[in-house]
Amino acid sequence: MSKEKADNIQWTRAKRGLGGTVFVLVLLLLTFGNVLGIFSTDIPIQSIIASTDSLNSNALIGKASVNSIKKESNNLNSVAHTSMSSSSVAKDGTVIEYDPEKNFKQIINTSPAVLFIRSSEYESNILRKLLTRDYEITPELAIVDLDKHDHDVLLERHILSHKIKSTKVEVLKSTSVKQAKAPYLFINGHSLINNGIADDILKFHEKGQLLTKLKAFAGENIVFNKRDLPSNS
Repeated sequence: MSKEKADNIQWTRAKRGLGGTVFVLVLLLLTFGNVLGIFSTDIPIQSIIASTDSLNSNALIGKASVNSIKKESNNLNSVAHTSMSSSSVAKDGTVIEYDPEKNFKQIINTSPAVLFIRSSEYESNILRKLLTRDYEITPELAIVDLDKHDHDVLLERHILSHKIKSTKVEVLKSTSVKQAKAPYLFINGHSLINNGIADDILKFHEKGQLLTKLKAFAGENIVFNKRDLPSNS
């Protein structure tokens, strides 16, 4: 046998051996791939891609659902907040429909001069003492203690939102009852305290100008006079 023929036979055997090895490796890869779920000989590549797209789509849908739930939750909170503005819970636990505007008008109609206070707060007591001690008001000043009112929070919120005409930026931006406090003084339905008791009442009283301010809102249905207080000397 010639050397060239021998080399050809040896090369053919080598190729067969290499082909068999590759075949075995491919077979093992496919077998373990199916077992592990990496891929399947029965599922085309297009199906795998489609499944991936489906997973991505489901993830987006899930995200959209979460956003939808959050939006719905916010809507429910908004509705609950709105509902509380027109109803309240009585001391016995029953829900009572309450109209703060109607109640405010009822109070205002009791007297041309109405003072809303909180007896638990210092400024309210200062103004009540000042008006009842230093000034004579006819008809008598009506005093409403919000601390004793069944719907004090709703009524005070209504006063702050619709009746106070503040020129102070911090009061205009205020959405909390605690940031803009009682007292509130109304003469013939007009608010005299819009920027705080110090600016709108005490400053005028110290300058001897409060009586003039009160009379400016009085009209013909109410009379204000300054009392002659005894001297300390």
